[in-house]
Amino acid sequence: MKKIMTFLLGLLCIVSLYAQQRDIDTLKRLLRTEKTDTVRIKLLFEAGNSFGYGAKKNDSVFYYLQEALEIATRKNDLFRVSRAKGIMCRYFYTYGNYKEALELAFQNLNYANSTKDLNLLFYTYKELLKIYRKMEDYKQVLVYSEKLMEVIANYPAAHGADSSFYYFVYNNNKSVAHEGLGNFDSAFYYAHLNYGMYKNSNLTDVALGAVNLAHVYEKMGKYDSAYYFYSKCLSLAGKTSRHDIISVAKLGVSKYFHIKGATDSAFFYAWQALYEMKKLDEQSDIMDTYSFLAELHRSVHQFDSAYKYLQLYVSLKDSLFSNKKIVQAQGYAFTETIEQQKMEQAKKEAEQEYRIRIQFYTLAAAIAVFLIIAFLLWWNLHNKRKANALLGEQKVEIEQALWELKATQSQLIQSEKMASLGELTAGIAHEIQNPLNFVNNFSEVSTELVSELNTEIDKGNTKDAKEIATDLKQNLEKINHHGKRAADIVKGMLQHSRSSSGV
Repeated sequence: MKKIMTFLLGLLCIVSLYAQQRDIDTLKRLLRTEKTDTVRIKLLFEAGNSFGYGAKKNDSVFYYLQEALEIATRKNDLFRVSRAKGIMCRYFYTYGNYKEALELAFQNLNYANSTKDLNLLFYTYKELLKIYRKMEDYKQVLVYSEKLMEVIANYPAAHGADSSFYYFVYNNNKSVAHEGLGNFDSAFYYAHLNYGMYKNSNLTDVALGAVNLAHVYEKMGKYDSAYYFYSKCLSLAGKTSRHDIISVAKLGVSKYFHIKGATDSAFFYAWQALYEMKKLDEQSDIMDTYSFLAELHRSVHQFDSAYKYLQLYVSLKDSLFSNKKIVQAQGYAFTETIEQQKMEQAKKEAEQEYRIRIQFYTLAAAIAVFLIIAFLLWWNLHNKRKANALLGEQKVEIEQALWELKATQSQLIQSEKMASLGELTAGIAHEIQNPLNFVNNFSEVSTELVSELNTEIDKGNTKDAKEIATDLKQNLEKINHHGKRAADIVKGMLQHSRSSSGV
């Protein structure tokens, strides 16, 4: 059975590669004859996206993208320069060259910031998040997720009819980061948000939400729930062309069958997952599948095959996650982060200096006007005695202006106080909102569990009823925990308000 499956998967791979090769040959033929830069750069982008991924022509990817970058640079077409760098960035991190990927991503980030191109900013942060996820630097994933949200908040396209995509990217990265850091409650919260947002959407979106939620359930050890959502994902994704979703879901189903002792089914889905991943040339996913296949073969005492897949896993892991590559990438990322902070600080200082200069010029102009008025008054007093009455009136006017200036100054101070109070209030609301979100989320889940519990009791199925009751108890404990967190925050606020001097 295993030999037949291997043969069929190999045959499918050959057919797929043949179709790709036909497209590659067509692009090569067009590139040989086309001389116009405008058309040629378009073909080069197509070639850069077509070569390498599954066709095993990785050098061609870099060659064609590099030529596209050279033409765009020569024509000073900064938009296409950034596009070429974005595709090259994906090429680099796919094969574990994280330093080069980060360098290109930060170059695009600087360009996007200088042009205030929110679309490029969004997709550049999206690529940076992918790089840090590949590097398993989940703290940086959290940092850049918040930067991504700042862009989403100011991006008109993220608040239109198709806004769910932008929030999916944010929630997905938050879920993955918390999962990687072992914060499974937070990971579940963001994954559940995505699934709830997409459950009435198109098939691809629902499949995405389901596979992410399944993965969190798997990490939490709730394998039946994980299998339910992996299966739901496969039934939906199978009707789309999203092979990346299909491959991850099939690997998840394979792991479930392995846990349940259904070895044949586990092998079947693992090989299918590997086939899908090799078509996409997703190196990190292929590495994980090699590791799992080694474990599968070991579990059935096929030690030669287990050793073969283990060697493939170790070789690919060394290629993708060598210490030297990670250290270089982290060093570059640290340096670039410092530069970004310096640029932001310099920008703030420039804005502050500009405001001070404007204030200085305004004050100087006011003083100049005041001096001119004073000079005229003195001149009139010197030449005309009758000007005394007029001078008195002008003195009163100047005193009134000074009084109004002081009043305005007091109003400005009060406005600053109210602004600080607003920031403090927003911070407190944010602190309280987080545990309340957890309380609301687990309350909704508990309500569904109560309905399921009643159904199982009506059926007389006490075993499932007890399992549901156990889940319900866990949810209530989490509600109690996050409720206490909110109460502690309020208690701390009250203690602070009693001890505060009011300054």
